Amino acid sequence: MHYAIVVANFNQEITEGLLHGALKAFKEARVPASRIKIVRVPGAWEIPLAAHLLARTKKYAAIVTVGAVVKGATTHDYWINHAIFPALQEVAEEYMIPVTLGIITCNTWKQAEARSRNNHDNRGYCAAKAALNMAELFEKT
Repeated sequence: MHYAIVVANFNQEITEGLLHGALKAFKEARVPASRIKIVRVPGAWEIPLAAHLLARTKKYAAIVTVGAVVKGATTHDYWINHAIFPALQEVAEEYMIPVTLGIITCNTWKQAEARSRNNHDNRGYCAAKAALNMAELFEKT
């Protein structure tokens, strides 16, 4: 099986940690790097469109999304979060492909750092584990 990871470049100090977490989960599951496509997009806002493009190819057993939306001085986080999460669900339902969430939504930078550390609480790691589980479910059904 092949997998895709969509990574937002915005807040890259955090998203790189999330990406490494996802790759760690795939490595633990013995998924060869050659079966993982990494796609980088400018920010979380662009993740659903990239997931849509990947899903329509029908090449991937699952798509993992990683990004970081950290609350700032404006309400931008609210609008981004309320747009991207339903859009990703629509991709999953339209193409019947697991699209998992390693997109963190935090109030502070400290919270974002905690969710992107090199441990099993890393949200990228958890999203990749979910992708593996869901891909297995889809394969068996």
